[in-house]
Amino acid sequence: MLKPTRKLLELSALPGAILLTILIAFLSLITSKSFVTAINVDNSDKYGHFISYFLLAYAWLYATRPFSKISKTAVVLSTIFYGIILEVLQGTLTTDRSADIFDILANSTGVVLAVLLFKRLDKFSDENKKNCPNK
Repeated sequence: MLKPTRKLLELSALPGAILLTILIAFLSLITSKSFVTAINVDNSDKYGHFISYFLLAYAWLYATRPFSKISKTAVVLSTIFYGIILEVLQGTLTTDRSADIFDILANSTGVVLAVLLFKRLDKFSDENKKNCPNK
């Protein structure tokens, strides 16, 4: 990857992770009548939960990568805890939405798979840096 592009990604990673965190909170707490259901599949919202938390965990893992003191475990636990908090808030603050243990499971699965992919790609990136020192 070109150095200016890599630098731009690194600079925008933290604001991007913060914005994604806010967006997920907003989408989790707005009325469900605001959603248009285009996909008519049983439990299709679970796919949305999985994808959202996969992206959220990956964004935070990438954003905290330069800070070696922040462990992947801390990112994983805080992202899963964030999902649990939002589910509880859905059940208590909204009138037309409810907390669902399967949403928490979908969120957590997305987080775990994001970590596995991140570790694999991070390892691949490190191997590339060793083999191509000019990049």
